[in-house]
Amino acid sequence: MQPIHSLHDFFLRSGAEIRLYHLGRRVEPCSLDTLAAFETGELAWPAPWQGTARLAMVFRLGDLEDPLIWFLALPLDEQVRLASGALEGSNVSAVEAMVSMIDVARRYEMQMKTISTADENAQRANSLLQVQG
Repeated sequence: MQPIHSLHDFFLRSGAEIRLYHLGRRVEPCSLDTLAAFETGELAWPAPWQGTARLAMVFRLGDLEDPLIWFLALPLDEQVRLASGALEGSNVSAVEAMVSMIDVARRYEMQMKTISTADENAQRANSLLQVQG
């Protein structure tokens, strides 16, 4: 498996259902192709705000009930392109953080289902005791 180097790669390989939005002066939809062109430096960010590319990502992976929401503010250079070294120099790997967040969301859902099942079992046991008593 090849390493994932961009958000665009992450979303393509994960098969996530995704919606992207520019968070400039107005909230506007953004295509995955626009994100890819921006990450490779082929395109300037279409809706800059205070020197940053602000992006909202709403995505759903696999069997997760609730979508995951992520907000990013990426620094731009004077040509409104991704600032050189902005992603590489960050102390957080966006892709690793997303994978970790997805793992936590799946664990949370699994625990909630376990609690729900335990609650249902307790209610059934109580109803049996009420009928017999």
